[in-house]
Amino acid sequence: MKYRIGDSARLVTSYRGYSLVTIIDYEGDRYWVALTSGFKLVVREDELEDV
Repeated sequence: MKYRIGDSARLVTSYRGYSLVTIIDYEGDRYWVALTSGFKLVVREDELEDV
């Protein structure tokens, strides 16, 4: 696990123009993230990069 709850990260491939996310939960190599718009989605660790 590279990221912890509350960490900021950037999506490798932006989602509808958004790339900055906040980690809100995780399970294995999958992370629940919240976009700056408030939308939440699940991504794999390899889809995230440090800010």
